[in-house]
Amino acid sequence: PKSRKQHFPKADYRFLVRAAINVARAVAKVHQAGCVIGDFNHSGVLVAQDATVALIDADSFQFGREGKTYPCVVGVPDFTPPELHGVNLATVTRTQAHDHFGLAVAIFHMLAMGKHPYAGCFSGGDLSMGDAIAQNRFAFSITRRNETRTTPPPGSVSLKDFPKPIALAFEAAFGIDPDARPDAAQWVANLKELEAGLSHCTAVKTHYYPSAAGKCVWCRLAGQSGVDMF
Repeated sequence: PKSRKQHFPKADYRFLVRAAINVARAVAKVHQAGCVIGDFNHSGVLVAQDATVALIDADSFQFGREGKTYPCVVGVPDFTPPELHGVNLATVTRTQAHDHFGLAVAIFHMLAMGKHPYAGCFSGGDLSMGDAIAQNRFAFSITRRNETRTTPPPGSVSLKDFPKPIALAFEAAFGIDPDARPDAAQWVANLKELEAGLSHCTAVKTHYYPSAAGKCVWCRLAGQSGVDMF
């Protein structure tokens, strides 16, 4: 949020949702071309002042030509799906399902003010981010709360703040079954629904929030932390 205020001073939550839509659209285009990004992470996505998106670092994309596969042999742990943690990435054929995990992490970052979906407090002691991902401990999960034994950081948004399709999409993206992760097209549809249903705060004119929350999320969090996200 601090960096956003500096580089995108006019950006409100509508901007973040639109940028998230465009990230999903960009990933969908790569998949339609028959490629897999593999090393999808925050540093490979550039967002312009109009919320349009460009993907860079394309020299590491996995693709095939004339019967030969050119693999992606690198990855950023925070965006690497559970099934690939502890695996030599040079030996793995990446799939779109792997990209779907990284895409969901990026979307969560954007919608939850930079919070990582696996950054939370585990009741069993301190865990590294990599271990939390490898153990499927999605900190914000509602349906798997008893399994994850992890709670979100203070001053965070909740899945209850989002429309049900968005909440269910995150539960699926960070659940147990890799094949259940929403693809890029599903994220575009869900995010467009979120965008269409944003409410405007009556108290602070720069606050737009998901209508599903009932009341302004940013006023609530500002009251808890003293920090206004917008």
